[in-house]
Amino acid sequence: MKERINWIDWGKVIAIYLVVLGHHLNRGTATDEILKNYIYAFHMPFFFFLSGYLFDSKEQDLKKIIIKGLKTLVLPYVFLNITVCIVLIPSFILSKHIPIDNLFYFLTADAAGTGGPSWFLICLFEVWIIASLILKLNTKIQILTLLICVLIAYTFPYHLWWRIDTCFAAIPFFIIGYYMRDKKLMPKFSSLGNLFFTILLGVITYWASLQTGYVNIYLREFGLYPYIYYILGFLGIMHLYFFCCLFKNYTSRILVIFSTGTIIIMGWHGISDFYLYSILKYFFPFLLGDSLLWSICFCVGSMFTLYFPIRFLQKRHPTLIGGRKSYARKPE
Repeated sequence: MKERINWIDWGKVIAIYLVVLGHHLNRGTATDEILKNYIYAFHMPFFFFLSGYLFDSKEQDLKKIIIKGLKTLVLPYVFLNITVCIVLIPSFILSKHIPIDNLFYFLTADAAGTGGPSWFLICLFEVWIIASLILKLNTKIQILTLLICVLIAYTFPYHLWWRIDTCFAAIPFFIIGYYMRDKKLMPKFSSLGNLFFTILLGVITYWASLQTGYVNIYLREFGLYPYIYYILGFLGIMHLYFFCCLFKNYTSRILVIFSTGTIIIMGWHGISDFYLYSILKYFFPFLLGDSLLWSICFCVGSMFTLYFPIRFLQKRHPTLIGGRKSYARKPE
């Protein structure tokens, strides 16, 4: 097995955990709000950045990109959303609610649906297509095009189906990620240097998130100071990067499995949250809590309930999840 890029594995697992935790922080407390604002400042931008970082410059032929996107992004989106609805049939029956609205959410990649977080897959498919066209332009035109994307993200007054408007907000993170690898711009420091920048950028990101308030790339909500949104997002991305570099010499089989199974967690963590909480509520009510620590632990448990479904799909039906297996990745 070839060596993997460990900081990417760590980054994907930590970022997807932040997605799960961010969706769970709904108690309405000031602590939840502060932590949620901090998480939302960079967790989805990190995924777009990382997708750009891993984008193969040799695969910029549009036809190949579309075919690959249909197989690795659109097909998993369809599979994850259909299976979510199937698994939730018992709750639909008990609640006597026919989820017609979920069909609309599914067809339009709306995050309000039961598999809502999987909107990212459709949005990323669009980002692949547009970014591949942008990368064929000369440098000056690329910069101008990115500025136009940012302008659209800030000013376009409507939310479109299939997350087309969100796509323009995400493209700058994707393109920056692409060039950070293509030009070998990712900084590399000693463990002490990584620790220093983890703390420094963590403090700056946290402070900036306090100032900007709630941001959400999906909704194109850029906070109280929208024109620093991309700076904040990039600082948060680098904060997570340096943190992951602290563990770049450490890996495990479980880490690799969760890293290659992030889209399953993205699409299914809503149902794992629902059923895990229901089991605790009816059979182990003494384990329920209402603290931030309990939420943190619950989200870890929710992710681990998906471990065996991830392994099953990776081994038996990898095509349904875009061919994602716990395979090796080439070293940097």
